[in-house]
Amino acid sequence: MIGNQAQTEALLDQTDKAGGNSLTRLLDWQEWWQAWGPRIAGIYGQQPWILFAMDALEKEIVLNQTLARIIRHNPKDNRRGWTPLEDLNIAEQTVAALVWYEANQPDPKDVPEFMQFLFRAQLGMFRAMMLVGKELREVQRTGAHTVTIGVGEDGTHFEID
Repeated sequence: MIGNQAQTEALLDQTDKAGGNSLTRLLDWQEWWQAWGPRIAGIYGQQPWILFAMDALEKEIVLNQTLARIIRHNPKDNRRGWTPLEDLNIAEQTVAALVWYEANQPDPKDVPEFMQFLFRAQLGMFRAMMLVGKELREVQRTGAHTVTIGVGEDGTHFEID
């Protein structure tokens, strides 16, 4: 286990104490960047890869919270934290984010070694969000809640409802 039991339980708590406001995570991120940004800039200068990492993380947070709010689809949620992306085609949004990431990611030779790993992980997250976005759009389109999670060698689909 990473962290102590209380931390784990707090992270696993699924209750929504913010009334549907998923943007609190983005605000947390912005506060972190305001505190740490000058320190990072002092160590590395104003490198393009740093700005890209910040832009990509913010885009990732916004897309993840949009996916989560669409999945919850709770009409009782108030609109605090709502983003205009929620009314757009989520599959198109996640594909556009992946295309943006792949077009703008820095050349690995231009970033420190520790960031090469993080950029690969970010790319994986954008690819995963694209797949979830496509599945979620299909659920919205058809009303079906069955998702294919794999196909066996014999063509058998493994599904969850």
